[in-house]
Amino acid sequence: MVRENEAVIGSTSCSNLLKSWTFCEHIPSRPSFALGKRRRTRTLTTLSNSEEQQHERYGEDEHRSAAKLPHLLIYMGQTSPSSSYLPVLVPNISNDSNWHTEDHDERKRRQHTPSHLLCERIAKYFREADIHFLRLTEMRFTDDFVDRLLEAFGTCKIRCEIVEISMCKLNYVSPKKFHQFLQLVECQKLSLIWLRGNHGHISNSRQFLSEFLSLSFLSIFALTPQITIGDDQFLVDFLESKAKKCLEETVLRIDNSSITTKGFCRAIDKWKQTNTRWILNLCVGSEHIDIDDLLKYLSLNQSKPRQGAFRISHPQLPDEALLLWSDKDGLHIASSGKPVS
Repeated sequence: MVRENEAVIGSTSCSNLLKSWTFCEHIPSRPSFALGKRRRTRTLTTLSNSEEQQHERYGEDEHRSAAKLPHLLIYMGQTSPSSSYLPVLVPNISNDSNWHTEDHDERKRRQHTPSHLLCERIAKYFREADIHFLRLTEMRFTDDFVDRLLEAFGTCKIRCEIVEISMCKLNYVSPKKFHQFLQLVECQKLSLIWLRGNHGHISNSRQFLSEFLSLSFLSIFALTPQITIGDDQFLVDFLESKAKKCLEETVLRIDNSSITTKGFCRAIDKWKQTNTRWILNLCVGSEHIDIDDLLKYLSLNQSKPRQGAFRISHPQLPDEALLLWSDKDGLHIASSGKPVS
């Protein structure tokens, strides 16, 4: 099934709810498939009489926006891995009586704003279950969506281990509202991947990046328009105290930054000064990093490395080492005791 606007939630330690939920926008019909529009697979739904009438009304006027009738499906995954899902239909039919007076952006914001019911249900899941993983993908964020989430969660947080926001459009949400959404999230691992329409939503300001310093895993790449994220001081601040706090792994992946060779040298020196096992996995793309200068600083043999990576030994822990290499994604540093991904 081809899906658009989906969110995946995985939970653990949950007795009254199943393991995972997927939220996606469902489009029951489309009278014509215009050039440039991706065709979507239909799924089986059951509509009430009133919904059928509204459904028919949507299809009568071909001059309107391709008969988008958003529904939000909740897919409850099985307790064991399976390709089958149980769909539970949550109608998201908004009142569009004033559709003829709306401009393009107003119509898009209305069409892509989930219902109060869905936001309340998401908040209920987070209150009653231990959520491990939340994925928001191919969504169009809107100000009203963020406001409805804030209202539904109240003083609570979207609290889970991992949050991934990928392939989402930010054209219809203000930077201020998107920042409020990020502040609503409380997690240990965050990925922001291919977010389109980024105009101040993700920024390089010290204040914005300070929200991520406590994370053990941060991945930011493929933003559109592209901006630089992080400098040497951000790298130092991100790694500060991580050796003691992050017992599993410290991960930082940024595809476009202003981190320099000097910043990487400081990070490696920080690792060498620790007397406990600290698993690092850094991947940074930056035009300010020169691997040859880094090798000279580390006094490493610049001949072809073994198995594609240079080895940096820990001065105090004989069994610990870092692997250093460079590729199209940027400069990598990863602990040798951890599989390199």
